[in-house]
Amino acid sequence: MPAPSARLPVFVQKNRLEQAIRALFALSFAATIVAPIVVSASRGIDRGDLFETIVITVVWSTLILAARSSRSSSGSARPPTHAPSALPAGDRDGMMTSAVPKELVLSAPRVIRFAAYEDPPLGATQVRAEAVVSGISHGTELALYRGNSPFDGKRFNLKLRLFEEGGTQAYPMRLGYEWVGRVSALGGGARGIELGDVVHAALPHRETQTLTTADDPAATWLVVPAEVGPERAALLQSATIALQAVHDAGIKVGDRVAVFGLGTFGLLAVELARLNGAGWIAAVDPIAERRDLASRFGAAHTVDPEDGDAGREVKVAAGEGVDVAIEFSGRYAALHEAMRSVRLAGRVVAAGFYLGAADDLRLGEEWHHNRLTLVGSMSGWGAPHRDTGWDRRRLRATTLELLTDGRLDVDAFVTHRIPFERAAEAYDLIDRRPGEALRVLLTY
Repeated sequence: MPAPSARLPVFVQKNRLEQAIRALFALSFAATIVAPIVVSASRGIDRGDLFETIVITVVWSTLILAARSSRSSSGSARPPTHAPSALPAGDRDGMMTSAVPKELVLSAPRVIRFAAYEDPPLGATQVRAEAVVSGISHGTELALYRGNSPFDGKRFNLKLRLFEEGGTQAYPMRLGYEWVGRVSALGGGARGIELGDVVHAALPHRETQTLTTADDPAATWLVVPAEVGPERAALLQSATIALQAVHDAGIKVGDRVAVFGLGTFGLLAVELARLNGAGWIAAVDPIAERRDLASRFGAAHTVDPEDGDAGREVKVAAGEGVDVAIEFSGRYAALHEAMRSVRLAGRVVAAGFYLGAADDLRLGEEWHHNRLTLVGSMSGWGAPHRDTGWDRRRLRATTLELLTDGRLDVDAFVTHRIPFERAAEAYDLIDRRPGEALRVLLTY
């Protein structure tokens, strides 16, 4: 961020000059009161005369201060209304006191800290945005927070698409991919975006982001329409991931569908499966409130997996089994139950973040004997869409359209709003009491 005042907006310089003048005036005002007291003590001046002198001084000083305040409130030093966020984060009321922005860093399992960073100089086609909210993923982020990752001691060879031994040091690690901010500065060549616009970026939790406006299919950000709002926008990437899973499921009009795991992603998948033409939907999760939401979003049948045989119950309720099951909990036991719920030659979409050994997944049973198709679903790490004409940018644009016109309802998803500086509490809540939180937002 620019340190010299010459690089700050004009209204910022004027405000600072005004502050300096007021400080000098306050010192002079104090001197007019203290000086007579000191002189009277040394010369023995009558206290009555001294009191009269002080009263007159206070009255005249108050009148002068009022006049100056009136001029200041109506002058050009006030920042323009179209750029409410032009000041550095540390200079605005209610923000952190430091002018240096901070980012959230995981320095060890379950250890959250804040690291200062410097914003780079703004390029001609770049914009700067200041954070409004960012969402925490209860899947990938929570697993990384706990210290669980397929990257432990390994690295992913992008050329060969293989995990290999010899991973680099995992910490410190940045977390997050649901960042929403407001544009506060524009490069001279930035087009198609204005000061004050709200943007969503699939980038980590931090107080600012510097974004490039060049037309790039792999771009991680987009402008959010005003009618969506920052909190709804903080579910954009999660909804895009759910849309990818529904596309991978290949749902046809009238299909019977089961969704296992009703966190944010699973509930979004229920909504999207309905929008995609599913004729009957079953929803499986141990938390009653989430099952109730699934019913509200279109599920005809809900199952508590802790009450019995979830796979069998779904299969019987659907007739001869569902055509496709989508598993979003990231638990191998749930993935196995999803395989048990589908019909002969049915499809199962594994969309969760799976970790460790798959002891609860028995491929020699239903998967082998029912000739099931198991489909992996993810759109990161350079993985292309399976259908021609679709890519990550189109998925995000489609999701944004669904949020904008209200076909995708996310208003019930946010259960907690926690200030950014208390992020450690937010992760601890999700870690220790996952049943209490559906989507936690960090506010800035």
